[in-house]
Amino acid sequence: MSDGQVHQISIGNGDATATLTGGLIEAIYSYQSVNNPHITLYYSGDLPTVQASGGFDYLVGAWGDGTDFSIYLHNTGYDTYGNFDFVLVPEPTTLILFGLGGLWLRKTML
Repeated sequence: MSDGQVHQISIGNGDATATLTGGLIEAIYSYQSVNNPHITLYYSGDLPTVQASGGFDYLVGAWGDGTDFSIYLHNTGYDTYGNFDFVLVPEPTTLILFGLGGLWLRKTML
């Protein structure tokens, strides 16, 4: 999911996977034992964390584009947070600096 709005995402048993890059997600239900994470989430800034509010757990952070998110992690009896593979999206300035460094290296090698 990269944009839009959804009430809940359910990740069932087996090899079900999800890649999340943006949008509004109200809740995630994960019914998998976690050996390898099945939910890939692209974020920026600090690593998303679980915060308790009113007796419920929420995954709080920022999408790769910097937009904040807060997603309810439904307690299904499985380790929902452990089912996430978090991927840091570099800031645009960092990407530009890497690009300029690559051009400089190429120029010095020619």
